[in-house]
Amino acid sequence: MFKTREAMDRRIAFWQRQMRDRILVSFGVRNPRPTPSRWQKHVEEKGLKVTCCYDRPPLFECLEDLLRQYEMQIGARFGPDAERELDSDAVGIPMFCPTVHFGEGIVGAFFGGELIFSSTDTKTNSVCKPVVTDWAQLDSLRFEESSPWVQRALDCLRFFVARGDKRFALQPYCTIDALNFAVVMRGDTQAFLDVKTSPRELRRLMEAGLDQAVRFWKLQREIIEENNKRVIQHDAYAALCPGHAGAGLSADAYSLCHPSVYEEMGFEYTQRLIHALGGGFLHTHSIGAHLVPLVAKLDGLTELSLADDPHCERYFPKLRFLRERTGDVPLTVICTLAEFTTGLRDGTLPGGVSYGVQGAVDTMDDAKRLMEKVRAYRATV
Repeated sequence: MFKTREAMDRRIAFWQRQMRDRILVSFGVRNPRPTPSRWQKHVEEKGLKVTCCYDRPPLFECLEDLLRQYEMQIGARFGPDAERELDSDAVGIPMFCPTVHFGEGIVGAFFGGELIFSSTDTKTNSVCKPVVTDWAQLDSLRFEESSPWVQRALDCLRFFVARGDKRFALQPYCTIDALNFAVVMRGDTQAFLDVKTSPRELRRLMEAGLDQAVRFWKLQREIIEENNKRVIQHDAYAALCPGHAGAGLSADAYSLCHPSVYEEMGFEYTQRLIHALGGGFLHTHSIGAHLVPLVAKLDGLTELSLADDPHCERYFPKLRFLRERTGDVPLTVICTLAEFTTGLRDGTLPGGVSYGVQGAVDTMDDAKRLMEKVRAYRATV
């Protein structure tokens, strides 16, 4: 069970930058009698491959099977057998992005590119063979709503709206624009070379990417909007929340570049995307930590997520440093239960941050006591 309404109200204040000296947290409560969920049993009984890709059809080719997966995952995450997150700042609304199973290469297919898929039994990825191999192709490069792949992705959302019966909210796929778009359309090595060898042509390609990102996101939003409002049942939260109102933004390709590349050939596109869509949730990876102070300058950014990557330096140990360089932008970060409780006790947790705790307290009483301290906490750093 979740105290969803209260958690929503706190999230709204967080996104509106009204919690600069306060914090949010989500964590679990241990189940004293843990039993495998229906989803876990299904994975084991069917011998599903959840980590290794193999030669199987993309998941979107059988939407009925994908729907059954989501239904079981809802039970595991939000049903009575779930690890409970009572009285934390977690919002208990199931939300999925079925179009994620088309993979990042889908944007190349919108322009006639050839897709290559790889799948586990629970996730499909894709790449696209280079679409723009001659800059002369830019003259005819257009995003068309009638494209078969655009319609196939939209039909996937229509299916889940029709069959979901308002049980879960749906997310548009993360926007793919600027250098991320160029990597799909030109191939990664060539796109990075273009930054230095063909900046004028690369900017023209990025303009096409921005147009695609805005139009495709709006097409998805039109399909899911009414369903999501009925599921969320909180107009103020729906007007701000990620997935529904706030577009997913990415600067991943710039993580491999000097910050000046994003400053000169990335920032403006993200800014225009935010203005066109009315806000956005941008994630950065550990390998792109050098971009954090720069992306924090984006006007209208709803939230900045600091996502840890394997074999990279974690964000939490340098959170105070980053907090000082990101103004009042709402941040999210991952930490351990010990790190969080120690920081809470010592008053060293920066404010204006949502902490995703990896770990669970022992009892509901422990959760209640922890949240009392969280709500009374006022940051001095």
